[in-house]
Amino acid sequence: MTTQAAGPKAPGFPFEQLFEAEDAATGAALPEPFADVYGPWTLPADEPYVYSNFIVSRDGRVSFNQPGAYLPDQLPVGIDNDRWLMALLRGRADACVLGDASLLIAPEVGFTVGSTEPALAEPLAELRRQEGLRPEMLPVILSASGRVRPDADVWRRPGSKAVIATTRRGARAAIEFASSGSPAGPAPDSVPEPGLSDPPARPTRRGAQSPATPPAGPARDASAQAGRTDIAVEVFDADWVDPNELVARLHAKYGARRIICEGGPTVYARFLAAGAIHEEFFTLSPLVIGAAPNAHRPTVVEGVAFQPEAAPVSQLISVRKAGDLLFLRSRYKPIQGGAS
Repeated sequence: MTTQAAGPKAPGFPFEQLFEAEDAATGAALPEPFADVYGPWTLPADEPYVYSNFIVSRDGRVSFNQPGAYLPDQLPVGIDNDRWLMALLRGRADACVLGDASLLIAPEVGFTVGSTEPALAEPLAELRRQEGLRPEMLPVILSASGRVRPDADVWRRPGSKAVIATTRRGARAAIEFASSGSPAGPAPDSVPEPGLSDPPARPTRRGAQSPATPPAGPARDASAQAGRTDIAVEVFDADWVDPNELVARLHAKYGARRIICEGGPTVYARFLAAGAIHEEFFTLSPLVIGAAPNAHRPTVVEGVAFQPEAAPVSQLISVRKAGDLLFLRSRYKPIQGGAS
């Protein structure tokens, strides 16, 4: 007999269904205890499957981008449904992709079942068992330079695994950090715009020879690894981590069937441009952030300009409401190029 997931504690406001399209997707339906709170959500059987999650202001921005307000903490306007849904989305994922700037802004970000919403820890743990997932998501940190914040909590999880995905130029720094826990070269010490996964590379002399690419894979040092996360390094022979190749590696090497992309905006833009996002969840806040020439406020997509004839188009699947928040779920069709 199949064991149902323990009943989750509902958020403060009910999810009011405003629109629900007929979804022909077949796969893993959301079990009743959670579906009773949120509604239907079938994860298609296609593997690997990538979905994203953002909360955005009414004008499409994700942060005030100023001291004390780099994180989107103001956007939920005191309503806990967004965190409840975020916990559920993470709870059904094998791996979570995050840019290194997010660790600079929030080094305490957690990846355990109860880190997003502690009240859901036990029900989500049961849900993961029921759906055949590992107890925890695999954190995947994207860093073009290979220089990550060394004191982030994600590196202090004995018995857990994490992946640093980097480029040829960042391989040495990432592998040294994975081996010793110490960054190679100066550690990042400033907060870039949220979602800009990496500060721009310093220009190199044209024609300068790049160092040989170090081998990809886990870097080990027994004394250094004691009490730390087991970190694997995946190196990509390009200026940026290729989203489709990353997804393929996570699936083939780490068994990741479901992958959640949490950005930030530059990471999300590159995944979107590569056609690597299958489904997206947007929480639309009633807050308006605005911007000015001397006050950059990043939007949900940064660093990629799509051409009009090839801009990504999503198909709306559902709309829900809780308080003054709207919850949109959409699915993308594959795109062919059209970005710069």
